[in-house]
Amino acid sequence: MRLASRASPERPPEDPELAFYAKVIRTLNRAHVPFLVAGAAVLQHHTGLCRDTKDLDLFIHERDLERALSTLEASGLETEVAFPHWLAKAHEHGKFVDLIYNSGNGATPVDDLWFEHASPGTLLGEPVSFCPVEETIWSKSFVQERERYDGADVAHLLAARAKDLDWKRLVWRYGRFWRVLLSHLVLFGFIYPDLARNVPDDVMDELLERLRVERQIVTRERLCLGTLLSREQYLVDIEAGRRDGRLPPTGRMHPVDVAAWTAAIHRREE
Repeated sequence: MRLASRASPERPPEDPELAFYAKVIRTLNRAHVPFLVAGAAVLQHHTGLCRDTKDLDLFIHERDLERALSTLEASGLETEVAFPHWLAKAHEHGKFVDLIYNSGNGATPVDDLWFEHASPGTLLGEPVSFCPVEETIWSKSFVQERERYDGADVAHLLAARAKDLDWKRLVWRYGRFWRVLLSHLVLFGFIYPDLARNVPDDVMDELLERLRVERQIVTRERLCLGTLLSREQYLVDIEAGRRDGRLPPTGRMHPVDVAAWTAAIHRREE
C-alpha cells in the first residue's frame, strides 16, 4: 500500500488499514506519548517521493516504550516486544504498527536529539513530528541486507536535502563508523554526478583525511564490522573466528540479543 499517497494528510482516512494507523497516532497523541513518524512517510516528507509500504513505522525513545505499549493496550490493541533491543509492535485484526527505539544492529538508538530536530507535519488527519533527515540518513545507511538495502533512500534524501543538512551533527552521529557515511557519499556522487558538489568540500575532505590516516594504522585484531550492515551475510566470518563488531567494545548489543536476532533469520525464511 501507499501510506503517504493514499491518504490526505489533512483528512481522517476511510480505508480500514489507514484508519488503524490514524487510531494509533491519535491514541499516542492524546496520551502525550512522544513519537516520530518514519518509514515511507518520512521519505515523502523530506523528498516528495512516494513508495509502496505495508506498515507504519513510529520511532520512540526507549524510556517511553512501556508507556506507549500500555497506552495502546488500553485502547484495545495487542502489543508485543518483538526484539527487546530495538523493536516492539502493536496489532489489531492483522494490522500492525512498528514501534522502533533502536536499530537491529543496536547502532542507532533513538535519543533526545531525534525529537529536538524533528520537523512538524500532519499525517492521516493527526498532528505528528517526522524523524529528522540527518537521523533518518544515519539509521538507513546501515541497512544493507541481501533482501533489503536502504542505500537508495539515503541517496534520495541526500539529493533532496544535502544543501541544508546539519553536516556537523550527521558526521558526529557516525562516530567510529564514519566509513559507512563516506561510502554513501562516494556512491551519491556516482548516482547523481550533477549533485555531487552539494556535499560540502570540508565534509569530504575531513572524511578522506580520516581514511588516509587510518590506512597507515596496522590492525591485527580479526574483527568483522560487516554484521552492523547485515545480520546474515557476514555470519560466515563470525563462524570462522572473527569478532562480531556488534558486541562491545565496538558495538552495543548483548550476546543474547545477537542470538535472538540471528535466530529470526531462519523464522523469516520459514
